[in-house]
Amino acid sequence: MRGELERKMLSAPPRLLLGAAFLFWGGMHDQAVAGLIAAALVEGRHWVNLRWDFTDKSFARSWQLSVIILILSALVLLQKDNLKANDFLNLLSWLPFMMLPLILSQQYARKGGVPMVTFSFIARRKAAADRKAGRLVESSSIHLGYPVLFLIIIAAGMGVGSLKWIETIDPRYPVGVVILLGWMIFTLDDRRVRLRAWVIAYLISIGLSVLMLWGVVKVYDNFVRGYAGSGGRVSSSQQTQTALGRIRELQLSQNIEWRYFHENGPVPDLLKLGSYNEPLGDVWQARTRILELAEQIPSGRKFTGDFETLLPLGENTFLFEDENSRRDYGIEGRIQGLIEDEELVPHLSRTNRFEGIPSEILAVNSMGSVKMIGVNQGAMDAVIQADTEIEEMQLDPTDLDLTYPNAEEKGLEDFLKKIGLSLPEVGSHPTRALARKVGREAGPPNISVEKFREIEAKLALIFSDIDQFEYSLFLAGTDRNTPITEFLEIDRKGHCEYFAGATAMLMRRMGAPCRYAVGHSLQERGIK
Repeated sequence: MRGELERKMLSAPPRLLLGAAFLFWGGMHDQAVAGLIAAALVEGRHWVNLRWDFTDKSFARSWQLSVIILILSALVLLQKDNLKANDFLNLLSWLPFMMLPLILSQQYARKGGVPMVTFSFIARRKAAADRKAGRLVESSSIHLGYPVLFLIIIAAGMGVGSLKWIETIDPRYPVGVVILLGWMIFTLDDRRVRLRAWVIAYLISIGLSVLMLWGVVKVYDNFVRGYAGSGGRVSSSQQTQTALGRIRELQLSQNIEWRYFHENGPVPDLLKLGSYNEPLGDVWQARTRILELAEQIPSGRKFTGDFETLLPLGENTFLFEDENSRRDYGIEGRIQGLIEDEELVPHLSRTNRFEGIPSEILAVNSMGSVKMIGVNQGAMDAVIQADTEIEEMQLDPTDLDLTYPNAEEKGLEDFLKKIGLSLPEVGSHPTRALARKVGREAGPPNISVEKFREIEAKLALIFSDIDQFEYSLFLAGTDRNTPITEFLEIDRKGHCEYFAGATAMLMRRMGAPCRYAVGHSLQERGIK
């Protein structure tokens, strides 16, 4: 005699909830089309009569297909050069889509739910043997609707902290989580409920959203910032990761990133890759122009986001300003290196002409970061031409170039007083709210050249004094909230990111607009 005892775990979520979750994911990741397609596929079962009788083996194959998609995606990612922690978070953010074969198998199965034996080869073999022998088979199935809902919500928050710190995190995420979880909790009981139940449901959802938001930020803080190491190749015009407030030995790259050959004029000290104006924890971020309020990108030169294209002049040659195309440049150099698409190009801040750039488009943003788009070969030998009389490829300072973390204010002020500088009066701590525009219209008050030189000289003197400060590749910091204060007052040793970050914030506290720049020093010279 043959029998089968079936148990079901979890009920199906209400109609449209999973679809709304996928739309929420699309909104958080700027992937509206992908979110809409997934929502239509998942919720389409309510409007079409397509149903199939899936066996345990069919469900197992859909699960295996999902796993294969995940593995192949991971393998493709691992082929990428210069992997960043954000790349792994981006991969994880697509997990709901990788699980679509299994989710859709459940949605369009005649019997709702996925057999638990789907996830175990041994359990499937045992159940098949029991059926063949006529023994009683105890089977369990689970409806994956609610687990998938939580997976989508978590995936929607992947990388939510990558451009924003916890105090300025995107409000769309907690609002969306509150709505989705409140909807879920309210519909868990099919009976008619009173207003008090609505209130309780949404209070619980608010608590859960706060918990999930905290979890997402912690994942970003511990995984992304822990994974990212200094000394690697700078590849983002939007932000640069530092190792401030960490304990470990700084690992410097042994690779030669670029070679520079000077051809004409005074030899520059530095080649710039990017500059950043907003300190957020141990990340410096580029808060760029707001196009509706500030200087507009010239007509025909808009690319994406904050970038404007440089003017093409023949094959692989680009100009920043057309009026300087025929001038004699006072500084000329040549750079060589391996490249990839969307790579930042090292350059002088007053560069106007780039020759030998093997890409379809060369673009610059308001912070002066130059990026190649549509690279058509793996190496570059390019000429850069600049002149001291040419405008810099970045917009003027704004109020945002005076901001610094509120927690660092006292430490900065104490240090400046110790070295004999008089602090300028400020009504209140400058915040990001001061900088709603970018460009000349919203620049901060000018500081005199004499005052700037005085500040610069005193900071250079104190930081170059080996009895006062020491350069070290071992990171001894323990304070993630005020690493600059700890560097100035306690440790007094660190690597270049400490000296650069401290200088930028001290200059800002003195009223001198300043940005954190990343690039290459030309002080180390080879034989040729």
